[in-house]
Amino acid sequence: MEGKNLIFLVVLFLMIITILGVGVTEDVLVEKFPQLNGLSENIAKYVFGFNETTMIAGENLTPYAIIVTFLMIWLIIFVSLGDVFETFSAFDTTISWLIALGLAVIGGLMGMINGILVWVTKWFAWAGTFAVFLALGISFVFFLAVKLGASSFLGRIKAMRTMRRAMRMQEQMDRAARGAKSLAKFEKEMEKGV
Repeated sequence: MEGKNLIFLVVLFLMIITILGVGVTEDVLVEKFPQLNGLSENIAKYVFGFNETTMIAGENLTPYAIIVTFLMIWLIIFVSLGDVFETFSAFDTTISWLIALGLAVIGGLMGMINGILVWVTKWFAWAGTFAVFLALGISFVFFLAVKLGASSFLGRIKAMRTMRRAMRMQEQMDRAARGAKSLAKFEKEMEKGV
C-alpha cells in the first residue's frame, strides 16, 4: 500500500473512532459531549485539537454536527496542505503527506481550527444578513422605479437603442450603394477600354 493511502486510512480511522465515540472513561469534554468518551475523546483533543471553545461557533448545532463540522474543516486543511506539499516540494509523496498531517495536528492543537470555525460562522452570518438587506433594498428601489414611471424611461431607452440600430443600418446601406455605384462606374470604364 502506498504511503499516502496509508496516511489517509489512518486519518479516516481516527475520524471514525472520534465520531462513533469508542471508549469508556469520562472527562471534561464528555460532560458537554457525551458522544466523546475515552479513546475518542483523547483522539479528538490531542490529534484534532477539539476542545470546549469549539462550542462558540456551534451553539445551535447538535454535538455530532459540531464534531463533524470541526473534523471536516480539519480534513480540508490537511488535504490542502498535503496537496500543496506533494505538488510543490522536493519531498517524497509519503513525506509530504506526513508533514501535512503534522501541520494539521499542530494547527488543531493550537486552536487554529476553532478560530477558522468561529470566523467562518461569523462571516456567513454577516454575509447572510447583508444579502437579506441588500435584496430588500433592491426590491424597494425597483418598486419605486416602477411606481414613479421608470417604465416610460425604459421605453425611451429602448427607442434610443432602436434609433441607433436604424442609423447603423442606414450607414451600411449607404456604403453598399456607394460600392454599387463604384462597381458600375468601374464596369463602364472597362467596357470603354475594351
